[in-house]
Amino acid sequence: MTAKTAKTPNPEIRGPFSCTVPRTIMAAPERVFRAWTEPEKARPWLSNGGDLVLQPYPGGLFFLDMVYGDHTYPHYGRYLQVEADRLLEFTWVSQGTLGKESIVRVDFEAEGSGTRVTLTHRGLPDEKLRSDHEAGWQEILEWLENRLEDRLGD
Repeated sequence: MTAKTAKTPNPEIRGPFSCTVPRTIMAAPERVFRAWTEPEKARPWLSNGGDLVLQPYPGGLFFLDMVYGDHTYPHYGRYLQVEADRLLEFTWVSQGTLGKESIVRVDFEAEGSGTRVTLTHRGLPDEKLRSDHEAGWQEILEWLENRLEDRLGD
């Protein structure tokens, strides 16, 4: 199977900070991948119930209004790489990146009866925002894990 990719943005314009958040989820890679790419499966955990548009193919766009506390935070970007059940890579723009485009890569690897999800977010503008994103992604992956392990994500 040949991977489909869109042109990766110029890395020199990104911020120098990155974070990596690994998590093992007790669900098959195809199920975890669908939870990232099918709007009805992604909305409850990725945007926490907010508006969400996903076009998971290289060059396709995404938009989500992440509901957190009493605020809604818009995020948007475009998919760079999509390999079913293995890899998603997309640009990520939000208030938390100071409006600059950063890059998120999510790798899915079978691990026993589950999936090892490794999320890497690079191009963040400073150490505080790197730390904030690391904590945010840890919480979001926990939401995903809870949803899939409770069998609600099917």
